[in-house]
Amino acid sequence: MSSQAQVSSEELMEWAAAEGIQVKGVRVEEIGGGRGLVASAAVSRGTVLLEAPKSCALLSSQAIARFQHLWPPAEEKDSVYHLAIELMHRVLVSPDSPWLKSLPSSLPSCLYWPPEEKAFLRGCGKIAQILDQQEKGMKEAEEKLLRPVQEKQKEGGHFSQTLFRWAVSMVLSRSFEVEMYDKKTLVMIPMVDFLNHKPISSSSSSSTSSSVQFDHQSMSFIVTAMEDYQAGEEVSICYGDKSNGELLACYGFCLEENPHEAVTVHVGMGEEDAGRELKMRMLPRGLTLAHSFVWDQDLRWVPEEGRSDGKEEEEERDRVLFSEELLLLLRVFGCEQEDLMRLPLILQNLPASSSSENSAMTILVRACKASLPWCSSEAPGGSLQEDVRRLQRSTGRLLEEAIKQAERYAQRPVQQLQPEEDDDDW
Repeated sequence: MSSQAQVSSEELMEWAAAEGIQVKGVRVEEIGGGRGLVASAAVSRGTVLLEAPKSCALLSSQAIARFQHLWPPAEEKDSVYHLAIELMHRVLVSPDSPWLKSLPSSLPSCLYWPPEEKAFLRGCGKIAQILDQQEKGMKEAEEKLLRPVQEKQKEGGHFSQTLFRWAVSMVLSRSFEVEMYDKKTLVMIPMVDFLNHKPISSSSSSSTSSSVQFDHQSMSFIVTAMEDYQAGEEVSICYGDKSNGELLACYGFCLEENPHEAVTVHVGMGEEDAGRELKMRMLPRGLTLAHSFVWDQDLRWVPEEGRSDGKEEEEERDRVLFSEELLLLLRVFGCEQEDLMRLPLILQNLPASSSSENSAMTILVRACKASLPWCSSEAPGGSLQEDVRRLQRSTGRLLEEAIKQAERYAQRPVQQLQPEEDDDDW
């Protein structure tokens, strides 16, 4: 739990070599207040950059084997917490390890934000969801996994709650899912954890900036460059198609331009809707399990390969993805009284009439506008302020584009929205 500045990049490279980690063509450097891997010479796509033996890595299975006599049967949802306890064990056993000493003392996870920032950022639906999940998961893990270990380890309470929460934050922000023995396994790999995030747009020729794989023959984790790099250029990896809310909540940063941005909006029926009980019965069973008449739905940017081929005018192109589930909810909720008998058409996710389609899009516009004020409200000061502003800007851009698109949908004649009889792609 020390500062990265206490260990030099040279010390880390020397330690890696002593541990059998082969670092090829990259080096650790200070980047933007943290650390990253930089190409030390020109690197071609397909080049192996780093090989780390399995013995160096931290796996949740190691903690399970060590403490299974204290724990209930392992569940996949607890892998983050199993791995965190293994990290705690390593810190206690090898406190002088340069790699462990290089891990940051700050806690990027949203669980540990100051109360003022946490309250403000609950205004972002994605962050509110992650906060709720992490708070619930942490509470259960402390009771089910940490407490039995603490009770067994009576020599001074080394497995403290403070250390556990730090370890969970490190796992959330520095671990990878890797295919091992025919299943996805969460691992922390020394040196590999210095790879920073670079989103991959849908138009990119590579699936990721670099890849991490487990080689069963050499029993090592291998990092391969999936694009060319010039000397001095940062080598990156894609953490996944994560929105800015997800990146901020788990990793502590946001991107100014994020092709995978997503915004959660709340759509539903008003209490004044006389037909809402009937509309509830019209919904498929999977959508009727909510405890209220409001549903959370995500808006995302349309992937570039899914956009118009240029035949339409620029302002007519769909840029925001309205999911099938969202459209179905909107069309049921917005169905006018005189269209309620057109149930088969509605359940095929087709507009019942121009009037009902207008009402459906009005619900979405209202939901988007309800979220917009947060995007322009003043963010609290603190270390996250600049990233919060990026989140507000990217959220606002997506909401504003969704409003424009919904208003266009509402103005289209219904016959243009319905498919031809032989058109299965609508």
